[in-house]
Amino acid sequence: MHALLIINSPMVFKAIWLVLKPFIAQRTKDKIKILGSKYHDDLFQYVDKANVPTEFGGNCTCENNGGDCFMSDRGPWHDFPGDKYGEMYKRQLLGDK
Repeated sequence: MHALLIINSPMVFKAIWLVLKPFIAQRTKDKIKILGSKYHDDLFQYVDKANVPTEFGGNCTCENNGGDCFMSDRGPWHDFPGDKYGEMYKRQLLGDK
């Protein structure tokens, strides 16, 4: 995992995080970012605006999915043209060089 970004988290979640934090390895804690309601600048450091739904301040409208980003099935489990990492991983799984 490169990073886990949690946006718009309620105060209850932040309180629970404070309790759990001491039991989590520092390396893992460094990867978890809890962002409040003004998360846009931090979020766009990790994710391109084109991949963030408009509801969260991005430019993605998921036009090819009827405009519903939350019902799209896009993810690393599908092949996408030009996805060099996905292709590389698939070749490793299949034993191709």
